[in-house]
Amino acid sequence: NFKTLEKELQTSIEKDKLYWQQNDAKFRAVADHRVTYDQFREIVNAAHLKPLEKHDRISADKMKTIWNPVSVKKKSQDFEKKSEMDQQLNFTENEHSCCKTWTSIISRLKEKEPPHTRYQWLKSIGSPELIKAFSNGIPVGMLGEILEALATFPPETNDIVAVVRILNALAESERFRLSLEFLSCSERDTITYLLDKISKSLIDRQQDLAENNVTEWTLDLLRNKYSLTGNHKQEQNTSN
Repeated sequence: NFKTLEKELQTSIEKDKLYWQQNDAKFRAVADHRVTYDQFREIVNAAHLKPLEKHDRISADKMKTIWNPVSVKKKSQDFEKKSEMDQQLNFTENEHSCCKTWTSIISRLKEKEPPHTRYQWLKSIGSPELIKAFSNGIPVGMLGEILEALATFPPETNDIVAVVRILNALAESERFRLSLEFLSCSERDTITYLLDKISKSLIDRQQDLAENNVTEWTLDLLRNKYSLTGNHKQEQNTSN
């Protein structure tokens, strides 16, 4: 149904717009070290609001009313809406700390570094931090760069385990399927190359990797998550 798809696309666009508005607000708030946690939360909550134009501003004379039932009702509704937003965002001190981690990770990934250098850095961060950083989605264009970096891993047991865990962490991010849709043909080829490289590395390290829960079955699950199941079966049939 075209109308349904159009509605879903519009909803997704609006969610993404709000997501980036809030992320921009997080960047500004974290950059200002004087901002308190409460101020940080208010900045993010108001990220989607536009400042009033001069002709929209209410004059001081109009504000000088003793009591206005309509105004009281509106304030009550605004308070309820703000409380609902607070519950939805569910900010905690840990999430504030997570925001700092997110900004540092995104800033580092935007730097122009050789893929192998970026891989070592991603490995040092670890999959748990990446899960938290990308829980709300992976920025457009960044998934391909991460995959390119992971493809440079040396075929050692600890590196293979690290790459598999990072790939699983990325797949847990919100709207991951949408992130896959934005990959170019060469970036999709990188996924195929990366998983094939891991598969070949299993041959001499099956026992060590199995102890770390990395097997061919693990790779099949990753191929499914990264939408490569059909391609892999086709390649196997061709080779046979």
